[in-house]
Amino acid sequence: MIRRRNTRMKLAYFTDTYLPTRDGVVTSMLSFKEELQKKGHEVYIFCPDKRKGRLEEEKNVFRYASSSFGLYPEYNIAIFPYFANMKFKKLGIDIMHSHALTTMGLAARHISKKEKMPSVATMHTLVPLATHYLKEGAMKKGMSTEFWELILKLVTSWATKRLVYKIDSDILWKALAWFFQPFDVVISPSQYTRTIMAEHGIQTQVVPNGIDTTRFRPDIDTREFRQRFGLEGKNVVLHVGRLTLEKNLDLLIDAAPLVKREYANVVFLVVGSGPARLHFERRVSEKGLADSFIFTGFLPDDMLPLTYAACNMLAFPSNFETQGLVALEAMGCGKPVVAAKDTAVSEVIAENKNGYLFNGTAEDFANKIAECLVKGARFSKAARETALAYSKEKCVKILISVYEQLL
Repeated sequence: MIRRRNTRMKLAYFTDTYLPTRDGVVTSMLSFKEELQKKGHEVYIFCPDKRKGRLEEEKNVFRYASSSFGLYPEYNIAIFPYFANMKFKKLGIDIMHSHALTTMGLAARHISKKEKMPSVATMHTLVPLATHYLKEGAMKKGMSTEFWELILKLVTSWATKRLVYKIDSDILWKALAWFFQPFDVVISPSQYTRTIMAEHGIQTQVVPNGIDTTRFRPDIDTREFRQRFGLEGKNVVLHVGRLTLEKNLDLLIDAAPLVKREYANVVFLVVGSGPARLHFERRVSEKGLADSFIFTGFLPDDMLPLTYAACNMLAFPSNFETQGLVALEAMGCGKPVVAAKDTAVSEVIAENKNGYLFNGTAEDFANKIAECLVKGARFSKAARETALAYSKEKCVKILISVYEQLL
């Protein structure tokens, strides 16, 4: 197929998660979708049906019958989405772009091969890095292993149920190499992720996910938000994300008493929901920190800019991210970030300018949080400048160049 550059494209996005669920994958897709449509391109979403009851159909969104995801009940798995290729001929799709790893991803893989269509896949989740959480969660805490069994059954032909408790990262990396092999281009959202994937034989191009720097900005009035959650007169350390074991919130809980020695008025605001929420709340209670932690649960998307703007800083203990959009969103609001060294998030942190990096221990995490609370206001301008470099307008240009190279 030969096309002129900058012509209108029709793109099929296959995903395992979509609205009403809100996570990093959905946020990045919606951001790209909005910018692509502004430039005259069409984006069609193919996803599991997570809606309750009969709702009005969304334009250019095709949903497929699904069932619950086991370990993560907020997510659904499409049961048999392979007939999606019937839509392709009617729509005149130019490029397949998979944002999925389970059934929707397998459908994207199958259809793009069958239709001999240019194809792209983005690596959003470093599943192999979470194998130790599988063992801790399933064997020690009695959590369901249905998710991991399903992953194995779907993407490897040799997986059996008895492997679930013996699973290691090598098995998953082999599965991922098999899964990504037919795609013309595989995308990593960061250089960190690109390096890890290359080490396992998967070559990728870096296309960062962008943020809306007009939504996430420093000049937001947060008085009502701070009153609602009792934050007046407090130093607020924020954590935003799904409450799962791999997000490593345990480390922030361990660091909290050390931070409180320096700042008695510090409060830790934990925004998000997930299957490990009770586990984290129990740990907070056991440490006698119930008065210092506020678990807000899920907050609507339109409240996120308020959340970042109302805090002093963002604490980011996870080493599981492929990029870490919440760090950039916080920086968009002029807030510094403390994150672990040698992670995807560490790529956007300039020490003692827009935040700090810690060495992975609770003690160093606490020290860097305390430093950030002292100097955080001085870091606001640099944090904002970092976020502007990752605006969605800039990032979509990189993505479009990938599409145009394929066409």
